Amino acid sequence: MSEPHASHKSLATTSAKNARNKYHRLKGLPRELINRFSLFKSEAFDRLLFVHINKCAGTSIQHALNIPFNHESALDKLNRLGERRFHEAYRFTVVRNPWDRLVSQYAHRVKMNTTGLGDQHISFADWAYETLERKNPKYRDVETMFQTQCQWISDSSGRLLINRIIAFEKLSEGFQIVCDEAGVAANLPHMKISKRSSYLDYYSDSSIVELVGDHFADDVRIFGYAFGEARDGSAVLEVPASNFAVPNRR
Repeated sequence: MSEPHASHKSLATTSAKNARNKYHRLKGLPRELINRFSLFKSEAFDRLLFVHINKCAGTSIQHALNIPFNHESALDKLNRLGERRFHEAYRFTVVRNPWDRLVSQYAHRVKMNTTGLGDQHISFADWAYETLERKNPKYRDVETMFQTQCQWISDSSGRLLINRIIAFEKLSEGFQIVCDEAGVAANLPHMKISKRSSYLDYYSDSSIVELVGDHFADDVRIFGYAFGEARDGSAVLEVPASNFAVPNRR
């Protein structure tokens, strides 16, 4: 596993402290006024970049680090910051079992009535087929929410752009490792606690198991996930060498 840049710890600590101090001065202001400072606040954290993949504990991490909520991919951050600033930063993300992640997305959309899924309910199997196989825009409303986790953290050639990858299944341990490396003191809350049953209960149809596995094949292969099996390994995944590329599925 490659080591973080030697300057990451001091840079991340300084940026985090400065941004927190400036943000806390705004907390008494109306929300709409605070929101105007979101871009400034985001720039203050450019030395510590978190790629928030949907349904991978991003809300909890962004709350712990007191940084703005966004779903900006690693490539988006690279394009915004430029090569030098991006590669100087400590960059990390969280990945999750893709079968479990898709069930979490479905359950959240039902709860929030996204695309009318709460009012006009369809089964998980039907929804998975409509979004992954048919790519029905009625349900597949935001394309990035259905892309692979590899796509969230790779460039246009498929090269991964992240220093550290935390396994969702060992979130607390992995987050602590990242904080220690980056020189950040933070406590991880558990936001958006789900009361649903195991993701396995949603896959009564083996064809849907196969469909999800095929759609997220890169995630399965690179991050070592399997349907119905606990992932072995450390809380922080090994990041492939810089010349490693996943198949370009864009």
